[in-house]
Amino acid sequence: MNLSENQESLQILEQIAEQTDQVFFIYDIQRNNIRYLNPSFDEIWGRSRQHIMDNPALLLETVHPEDQEYVRNSLTRISKREQQVSEFRIVSNAQQEKWISVRTYAIYNPDKSWSIAGFAEDVTDKKAKHHTLLKFSERKNSILHSFSHELAGPLALIQSLSSSLEGEKADSEVVHETLGYIQETCKKSISLIKELLNNEFLESSGVTVRKTRFNLLAKTHNSVTMFRQADFNARKNIKLISSHDPLFIVADEVTMMQVIHNLIANALKFTHEGGNITVTLLERENTVLLSVHDDGIGIPKDLQPYVFDKFTKARRPGLRGEETVGLGLSIVKNIVELHQGRIWVTSEENQGSTFFIELPKE
Repeated sequence: MNLSENQESLQILEQIAEQTDQVFFIYDIQRNNIRYLNPSFDEIWGRSRQHIMDNPALLLETVHPEDQEYVRNSLTRISKREQQVSEFRIVSNAQQEKWISVRTYAIYNPDKSWSIAGFAEDVTDKKAKHHTLLKFSERKNSILHSFSHELAGPLALIQSLSSSLEGEKADSEVVHETLGYIQETCKKSISLIKELLNNEFLESSGVTVRKTRFNLLAKTHNSVTMFRQADFNARKNIKLISSHDPLFIVADEVTMMQVIHNLIANALKFTHEGGNITVTLLERENTVLLSVHDDGIGIPKDLQPYVFDKFTKARRPGLRGEETVGLGLSIVKNIVELHQGRIWVTSEENQGSTFFIELPKE
């Protein structure tokens, strides 16, 4: 059915637009004016829709100063009739900061001109809930990392000591029986740790991405702070450097923070006490370059081509005996490629390694 030939249907659509809790708008590209703006604009923006329709240029002034350049670039793409999903912050008349998600569509008018129709939604609460979930996820990863560090090494040592005692001369049956219990307990405990870590990585291998716009610097700072506070990292120096503050990127926040967590954890694993790990964020015109550098033991040249392979033969235990399943960096590579990015490593034995990730900003 052609809705343009059915006035009743058009009236029904207008009633729906008037009642939806999302902002619905139609913008005429050639005439540079807003043809329609529904009542939800007043509630979400906290401003008069009629005032904005009379003065469309004022709309940009409602955007957070740090996001105005991003919105201008989005408007340029929208004017080229590209379908666009954008997320940015606005500031209401009451100085309340809100996150807005906008989805736009190109509309071909009967007079052969083009308009842009779209929906805008207040996603402030969703962002807050997402941030809370991410904090719990980062905490979980930190606990797993701490768990493996604190237990795997000592248990492996106990197992080794008990095995050496078994070769000693001892006529006591109780000693042999006790040693058997110790060895069995150690094996089961180490297997449990490996299984727990395996499941954690395997659970992450089938990742999907849901891109949102977020401050990468702020989230990376949270992750670095968590590593600094961990007891077993107390004698290692972790530094964060950024070219811009804030530094925004459009990416999947959860999986991207998993990438950063894995790279920092990997650097710590192969860095001696007193060593240094530096996380650097560099904003470029269209991309963001992230690097994690350590001055640890480095990667042998013959193993470097395989570090991103699944179940890689380049996997090695950490300096404290931490086991690895050979999946972490392959998952990192998978996540980066899902973001249309690229990852590479430079390394020299006994000098350290640097992992680089380049990602599109949007």
